[in-house]
Amino acid sequence: MKKQLLNLPLVLAVICAACLCQSPAIADTPVIIDNPTGTGTGSATVDGNVYFSGASLIIYKINSSASSAVAADLIVATGDIDIEAGAAIEFSDLSQTPSAFAPGTILTLINYGGIWNGGFLSLNGTSLAQGNQFSTLGTVWSIDYAATSGGLNFQADQITGNFINVTAVPEPSTYAFLALGAIVWAGLARRQRNSARLKR
Repeated sequence: MKKQLLNLPLVLAVICAACLCQSPAIADTPVIIDNPTGTGTGSATVDGNVYFSGASLIIYKINSSASSAVAADLIVATGDIDIEAGAAIEFSDLSQTPSAFAPGTILTLINYGGIWNGGFLSLNGTSLAQGNQFSTLGTVWSIDYAATSGGLNFQADQITGNFINVTAVPEPSTYAFLALGAIVWAGLARRQRNSARLKR
């Protein structure tokens, strides 16, 4: 099968139009979803397979001030996803007052109907392997390349298949505060029990 090379600054809407054939789209230049919905984020569907070469860059727009339904871009591919080593992702927050996403927030980067080749995206030169945590734009995220359910963004555009999701996780300092709180609470409970025994 011959691969289709799209040799222009890739606006995902252009990928969609070009991928109505059976050949996969090849992203060698920045992939930007240009389908604004008022927040500047958007959803775009590719009818077929998508191949992200090692030279590709996905510019993933989020809006931390928007509702979760439109808080981030969504790429939907009805076929397979092939991510070559070196394919990069860059996050951009469109909010005028950026803030961290709440822990547990799940956003879908890519929804695919076929199979994933096992390749990983990279951020700032670091490979984002399955389950890795990374920090960008004030939020710590965990990435899942083979999720079976989609995130909150553009749910009506999602198809049955698998999902490359990012999930906001608590900062490591949050875990330390939770542990400290549990220790203090346990100490207070023990003190109350001892005090109640002495009064008898």
